[in-house]
Amino acid sequence: LRPLFKSCASEQPQIGLVVFETLTPDPGQANLAFRWGASRLPGGFAAVSGWDALVFATHPSNPLSQISLTDLKEIYMGTRLEWPAGGPAGEIRPWAYPAEEDIQQIFVEAAGESFAAGASSLAPDPAAMLEAVSGDPNAIGFLPRRWLNEQVKELRIEGLEANRLRQPILVLSQSEPAGAEKSWLLCLQENLTE
Repeated sequence: LRPLFKSCASEQPQIGLVVFETLTPDPGQANLAFRWGASRLPGGFAAVSGWDALVFATHPSNPLSQISLTDLKEIYMGTRLEWPAGGPAGEIRPWAYPAEEDIQQIFVEAAGESFAAGASSLAPDPAAMLEAVSGDPNAIGFLPRRWLNEQVKELRIEGLEANRLRQPILVLSQSEPAGAEKSWLLCLQENLTE
């Protein structure tokens, strides 16, 4: 979202923009904080600034275009070690995020399971996930849809409803933004499409 943040900030000459990432966005630490998903909200102002969907990704050379929800659960629980029929040869290498990350919480809630911590390698953020999956023909991981590019391919999950993967991008603040901050947020809402 950084390019969009900068673009909207350039339309508001009276606003300064400093972006920093943290595991648990706290509206008390900044004027505005962003969180993906609505499962854990602190008190104060919250508004939807846009939407994004969680997608599963694999290496472009993987011949599979979809797997079942059961297969996905078994992969992340560590009980399925090989790809389903038609997939690449070799052991599957699943990637996930630290438990406290919003994206990991969205995955766990969408799949409806608790996953074994040792069943996956951990990526600290979507950039690291993209790098890991794009560099390993046996890797599987998950990303916000807007991170998909030609380095990975989307792997559809049969039996997992798309609406469970679509989550709001929320803006949080101690109080309702006004003035330049409100104008900046309106610019984001107008331009933040899935």
